[in-house]
Amino acid sequence: MGTLAALEQRVRELEATLAIMRLEASYARTWDTGDGAGWANLFTATGVFEVFDSGADKPLAVKGRKALAAFCLEVNAQRTILHLMNLPEITVDGDTARARVTFESKTVRRAKVNDTLIGGAAGYYEVRYRRTKDGWRMERRSERVALRHHASFFSL
Repeated sequence: MGTLAALEQRVRELEATLAIMRLEASYARTWDTGDGAGWANLFTATGVFEVFDSGADKPLAVKGRKALAAFCLEVNAQRTILHLMNLPEITVDGDTARARVTFESKTVRRAKVNDTLIGGAAGYYEVRYRRTKDGWRMERRSERVALRHHASFFSL
C-alpha cells in the first residue's frame, strides 16, 4: 500500500473511531434522559440490546427500534440512571467495528411512598457496530453485569 493510501486508511479508521466514541456518548445521554426514540436510533433497524446479569438463567433481549424505544421509556419511568462510561476499546474493520466498554451506573428507584432504593451496577458492554447511510449504529449491544449493589432508606 502506497504512502497516500496508507494515510487515507488511517484517517478512515480515526474518523470511524471518533464517530463510535460520539455514538457511545450519545448512548449514555439518551438513555439517562429517557429519550427512547433517540436511544433506539443509535441502533440499526434490527439492532439488539441484551443484558447478561450475574446469576440470571438467560439474558434479557430487546430487538428492533420500536421495542428498544419502549424499553428505554419503561425503565426510565421506574428509575433514574446515570451511566459512568469508560473509553471504549474499539477495533475498526472497514464498515464494521467492535468494542468493549466498561461502565458503572448509579440508580435511584422509588420503591414506595417515602422509601428510596439507591444502587448501581458495574460491568462491561460488548458492542458490534455497522456503518450505515445514517452513520455508525449498533447492531448488537451485550451488557455483562459483574456486580449490582442496593441500599434502601426511609425518608420523611
